Amino acid sequence: KQGVQSGILSLRDLEELLNSDQTVNPFTRSSESQLEVILSNAVDKKLIQIQDDWDWVQVQIKELHKKLQNEEGRREGAVEEAQWITGLMSPKKYFTGGGIDSSSSWQVIEGRVFISVGSWDHRLHILELDLNSGKLVSFKPYVTEGLINSSLSWQVVDGRVFLAMGADNHELHILELDLNSGKLVSFKPYVTEGLINSSPSWQVIGSRVFIAVGSHDKKLHVVELNLENGELIPFKSYETGGGIYSSPSWYIIGERVFIAVGSDDRKLHVVELSLESKKIIPFESYKIKREIYSSPSWQVVEGRVFISVGSTSGKLHVLELDPERGKLLPFGPYKTKKPIYSSPSWQVIGDRVFIAVGSYDQKLHVVELSLENKELLPFKAYETEGAISSSPSWQVIGSRVFIAVGSNDKKLHVVELSLENKELLPFEPYEVGEGIDSSPSWQVLGTRVFIAVGSGDYSLYVFRFRYRADE
Repeated sequence: KQGVQSGILSLRDLEELLNSDQTVNPFTRSSESQLEVILSNAVDKKLIQIQDDWDWVQVQIKELHKKLQNEEGRREGAVEEAQWITGLMSPKKYFTGGGIDSSSSWQVIEGRVFISVGSWDHRLHILELDLNSGKLVSFKPYVTEGLINSSLSWQVVDGRVFLAMGADNHELHILELDLNSGKLVSFKPYVTEGLINSSPSWQVIGSRVFIAVGSHDKKLHVVELNLENGELIPFKSYETGGGIYSSPSWYIIGERVFIAVGSDDRKLHVVELSLESKKIIPFESYKIKREIYSSPSWQVVEGRVFISVGSTSGKLHVLELDPERGKLLPFGPYKTKKPIYSSPSWQVIGDRVFIAVGSYDQKLHVVELSLENKELLPFKAYETEGAISSSPSWQVIGSRVFIAVGSNDKKLHVVELSLENKELLPFEPYEVGEGIDSSPSWQVLGTRVFIAVGSGDYSLYVFRFRYRADE
């Protein structure tokens, strides 16, 4: 058990300890001294760690006891009113008709807050978070003829709101959201020759709008959206040697436009787009010993361009793009003990550069990029109780740095990065009904912080995350 997160005692853990003692009911018969004795014994047995001043903890015990006396028998009320707790608050839950592998995504438009997610119920679900009531208001779902494993992506162009998603009926769907009516207007889908588990990605270049997506037909597809009539104009597709589960990512250097994507052919493919001829031109295919289901991500460091990606060999690969020589120059790699299906994510903090990735070895790994030595320097990994295919997401709030990730142990995990000690300090994880393959997404709204994540239990969870006691 963890009783303290970031120096603040977790009420949920204290309650769990109290409830585990058959002779004590914390809401009816506990005294201050009983609370203190139980807590002290728990510290001695190393069930929890007190990282703050013990006198401060005793004051919190007194305050807690007053709350429990005032709210006798009302467990939920006592928890909700204890404002000094930190971590994941009880979530809002939205039930779909199928499991959720698709990762949720947020979009704030004209002060309104939307969340989208796909489901195995063949539906795209869009919700609006009412910040006054805290309720999730659902729009009418958009129904496809295929399961949705692909994650949805938003794009706002000249005040118009678009969404893109793939489905396993081979179709790339482009939709427009009418904010006034709440209706989703669909364009004619773009049809590939294979399932689409890859998540589409947008790129706006001047007045032109492009979408890239991979397919099980072994091809990377790029289409241009005609904003006047909704037509999807295809580029000549780029063929790899295997199915593409990986999601493509874009990067622009001057007037040059690059896309990176992994494939079942054991290669990371980097291509360049010719906007005039509508062709996809090979740049380099970097050979890796095992299949790539992980999605590549780009990062610029001191003017140098890097790509990171995981593979089923258990390795996190980092490559430097040399646009002049047409080469991908390797760093590392960093090796975990099991395959990596999770997609790595970057975070720059001051002059330091970090990458986070999950692995089937049940651990969340964070490494620091050393430009000088071309090395990946690891932090102490954070261990869950299940394989991690969920992709970690970062959030920096002031001087504090957090990472959220799901696991097949059925829990959403949030850790704080300790730069000084190279450690990942955990908050109390929250357990849902099934494993979490979906990747969590953050949204900061003023002083309020939210995390959304889907689960195999058919539900989308939206958490309030309290990172400090006075927040």
